[in-house]
Amino acid sequence: MDRKQKTSVPLLLQKAEKVFVNDPKEALDYLEEALSISLQEGDKLGEANTYIILGNLNSKQKLYAQAINFYTKAFTIYEKEKQATLLLKTRKQLGDAYENNAAYDNALEQYKKGLKEAEEAKNSSEILTFKNSMANIYKRQGKNDEALTLYKEVLTKEQKQQNKSGERKAYDNIGDVYIQQNKVDAAQEVYQSAQESAIQDKDQEDIGTSYDKIANTYKLEGKTEDELEVRKKKAEVSDKANDDEALAKDYLEIGQLYLTQNKPTQALSYLNKSASISKEKGLLEVEAKSEEAISTIYKEQQNFSKALEHYQLYVQAKDSLLSSRENKINSMISFNDELSVKQKQIDLLEKDMQLNEKTIQLLNEEKNFSKLVIYALMMGLLIVLISSWIVYVNAKKRRIANQSLVLRSLRSQMNPHFIFNALNSVNNFISKNDERSANKYLSDFSKLMRTVMENSRYEFISLSTELSILQLYLSLEHARFKDKFDYTLTVSEELSLEQTQIPPMLIQPYIENAIWHGLRYKDEKGLLIVNILPHGSDLMATIEDNGIGRKKSAELKTHNQKDKDSIGLKNTAARIAIINELYKTQMRVNIEDLDPTTGSGTKVTVYITQTPSADHEA
Repeated sequence: MDRKQKTSVPLLLQKAEKVFVNDPKEALDYLEEALSISLQEGDKLGEANTYIILGNLNSKQKLYAQAINFYTKAFTIYEKEKQATLLLKTRKQLGDAYENNAAYDNALEQYKKGLKEAEEAKNSSEILTFKNSMANIYKRQGKNDEALTLYKEVLTKEQKQQNKSGERKAYDNIGDVYIQQNKVDAAQEVYQSAQESAIQDKDQEDIGTSYDKIANTYKLEGKTEDELEVRKKKAEVSDKANDDEALAKDYLEIGQLYLTQNKPTQALSYLNKSASISKEKGLLEVEAKSEEAISTIYKEQQNFSKALEHYQLYVQAKDSLLSSRENKINSMISFNDELSVKQKQIDLLEKDMQLNEKTIQLLNEEKNFSKLVIYALMMGLLIVLISSWIVYVNAKKRRIANQSLVLRSLRSQMNPHFIFNALNSVNNFISKNDERSANKYLSDFSKLMRTVMENSRYEFISLSTELSILQLYLSLEHARFKDKFDYTLTVSEELSLEQTQIPPMLIQPYIENAIWHGLRYKDEKGLLIVNILPHGSDLMATIEDNGIGRKKSAELKTHNQKDKDSIGLKNTAARIAIINELYKTQMRVNIEDLDPTTGSGTKVTVYITQTPSADHEA
């Protein structure tokens, strides 16, 4: 006896709900089995209940369009089966899915219908729920008067029912609308009412929330001292509740406030606490902000060694944060792919059941077995073809999405070889007590890193922006190796600096390679020539050096250096390959020795296709 025969649909749904959050894949297996049994046995309520949990699972994964599909199927069945209570609950879930999918008009339509049905059923709790949901939509749409009217109705009802938690939520919502209307004093008043209620109930979470909201009103008014006092009280609440994440954020806010008051000693005290807690608890975003602020304070105090130390900690936290986000995105993509496959199986299960029902109907009506077989086979073949086409299209879309993610990851990487050598240069200036050079170098280096990070989200930037990055980079490298080379950077006057588009940091790795492995080892002073010229309707960049050449450079490199160079140039080659595939361009790179006899001197030519129809933001 298989599991379907000995397991009931309610038990399967109960198991699915139990593992719903921690193991959605297992939940999907239970749901597929429950739906199969429901369809075979004609259990309409079991089928609808399965769709509800499938909708909840998709909502949890932020796949709201698919969630709407399942909720709609459940709603249709409950409506036919005259399940008024379940119908009302499903309408709320359907409205929430539309709202999360930014389909506010559709969401509002569901909430209005739900309110009318709740009023007819005299269901007071659902009346409040739908009024609150409608008010949320009006607030999102900027219809503040309509939102206020409904929130105040909810507040009056919650007060009559002596529901303190609901009353505080209503106060907060009213305050948020007042903030949108720039009525800061009115917002502050209702937030304080919410706080008084929370203190009476000893609800630490709501107390903390009210402190945050009150502090934000003082921030809007520019009342730094008042905001500081409230932030400190909020930190005491977080500390008492052992909420380390909230406490780390509170200390960061306090430290930043002291910074605005030009009180670095007090600021450092709180920022160090924030950084320490964040590091211990793995709160990478808070840690990065704290370390960046600490580095800034030490830089302003001319304590460059400390500034560098904490800037390195900031970079480490930021890199870890980016890596963590990338891993989460990859995990989400992987799970969503599996979810998509499973849901296609469920769709095929439904279509197969529909096909069987239609086949039986045709058999009864026409008594023509051979014709029915042909129809069934044709229908089945069509389903297979359509499903195959859908799988192909989705696979192609996922491939493009994955390529875009890979491209963004490659784009955001700058040679760590350059970053850490640049930081060592700062250390060298500091050790020589050359504070002016260290400060200028660190300032230029920070400006370069900030510019690179800001432009890393774009797949294409203007030539003007790219030139500013290259100028900064060349000036930094020349400051370090001024006895080794001079350089020229020339751009053709025929090019429009603003209209010409170029992938960010595409040319820089070849310039870096010329400096580090061609010119740095040259006995006499060398020359680096960078030219950017039109090439038909496209662009051509040449990087030419009179250094020791590729063959001699390869002989001098260590094994570790070869690996680093290989990774840097492979990343650039990978970027070009992905851009060519995504945008149907023909970008390419040509590398040649200037003196074939001696092998000295190298010229790199980068051909860059213009892509006016590309979406330049990742």
